[in-house]
Amino acid sequence: MVFDSVGLVLTDDCNARCKMCCAGKPELQEQHHTLTHQELTAVLSQIKEVRSITYVGITGGEPMMHPDLVQAVCDYDFGRPMRISLKTNGFWGRDPKKASSFLTRNSQRIKYISFSYDEFHCKYVDLNSIKTLIDLAWNKGIPTDIVGCFLKDSMSVIFPTFYVDTSDSYLLPTYKRMAVYLAGNAANAALLLIVCLGKLRLGGASDFVLLTMITNLAPIMKSDGYYAIAAATKRYNLCQETPRRILEDCIRGLAILLISCVVLRLLIG
Repeated sequence: MVFDSVGLVLTDDCNARCKMCCAGKPELQEQHHTLTHQELTAVLSQIKEVRSITYVGITGGEPMMHPDLVQAVCDYDFGRPMRISLKTNGFWGRDPKKASSFLTRNSQRIKYISFSYDEFHCKYVDLNSIKTLIDLAWNKGIPTDIVGCFLKDSMSVIFPTFYVDTSDSYLLPTYKRMAVYLAGNAANAALLLIVCLGKLRLGGASDFVLLTMITNLAPIMKSDGYYAIAAATKRYNLCQETPRRILEDCIRGLAILLISCVVLRLLIG
């Protein structure tokens, strides 16, 4: 069997004591072990010898309790390209300056950061720290995700803080909600306006068919159209968009809808 990845537990200690995690068990509090630099170097040299390994996942415990060890992994010369991921609860985002410095230094080596957060972690980690790290990582091109143990009704711990799409627009701040509604309702109005200004003379039955098509297509076009534009421009998350970028998306959406109306008008008559 050929192995291409390895998990590296730098420490089994953690600054959180989550009930669902072994690190939170009182009987284990005095049994934690953290790798020494000598031990870490020995492990890294063994990883280097296994040429098939091209991915190292740094985990714990909470590895960022020992940033010097994490940095040692990132700085180690494996003699080949090595992708590194980091599993963390994100507590270190409370110091944005240090966090930014760390991510800038390692942006070419760390390829992924996975955050642990749920109703158990929230007692020990400020959600804003994770939000800060996600923003910093995003700006440096480092993908992230959030993993947790979610029980019934506990998803509210992180939603809608991180993700809201158009179907959940009622969860958005007022100005963003208005932008989504304006894009959709203005699209409906634009469709009907084109019908009126076009002064269609198709006869009663044809007019009825056209208006029926518009009535049914408009809601689909306004919601799916907006989402399609957001996807095309990689703007899936309305929570993180600026007013200007949402306005740009709305204008694009209206432009596409107007073009669609013109094409529809030409096709029908």
